[in-house]
Amino acid sequence: MKRTHVHVLSGDKTVEIFQRLMEERGFFTYSFQSGHEQAATLSRGEDFRLLPDVLAVSFEKNAAVLCEVKRKFATPKGSYGFKDYEIEHAAEVRRAMGLSYLFVVYDWTEDAWHAQTIDTLVAQKPYAIPTRFTGHIGGEKKMTRPFYYYPKALFVPLDEILMALSGDRGGETQRK
Repeated sequence: MKRTHVHVLSGDKTVEIFQRLMEERGFFTYSFQSGHEQAATLSRGEDFRLLPDVLAVSFEKNAAVLCEVKRKFATPKGSYGFKDYEIEHAAEVRRAMGLSYLFVVYDWTEDAWHAQTIDTLVAQKPYAIPTRFTGHIGGEKKMTRPFYYYPKALFVPLDEILMALSGDRGGETQRK
C-alpha cells in the first residue's frame, strides 16, 4: 500500500462517526484514509487503485466489508453523485479481494445512513445519469472526469444491507 497524489478531502469526521457506528454493531474497523493528506492505494508503478475509507470485520457474523464513506445530500431530483473512477476502482478492488464493498452515504439532511453494494452500482451504471465533474486533483491541476448520479431510492438503510451481507462475500442487494 502506498499514498498517491489523489487528495483526501475532509471526510475524516464522517468516517470516524461511521467507524463508531460499525463498532456498536459488533464490527472491528480499520481506516485506510483518515488522518492522511493523500489517499491510500494499491499500486504497481504509476498504475494505482484507490482503497476504500474503512475495512469492517465481524468475527461473530463471519463478515468482512470494505466501505467507501460519503457525506452527501440528494440532488433536487433525488440522486447521489459519484465520480466514475471511484466506482471503477471500487469494482476492481472488490473483485480482486473477494470482499463485499459498500458505498455508504450519510445523508446529513435526513441524519440517516444509506448504503449499496458496488456490484449493484456497476449493474445500474447504464441507468445512472452521466455528467462531467471539474475539479482539482491533489491541488495541482484542473481535471474533468465522468460523474454519475444514482437514484436515492437505490440505496437501502445501512442496517438492512449489513444484515443481508452477513456471511455473504459481495452479492447484490436490491431494494424491494
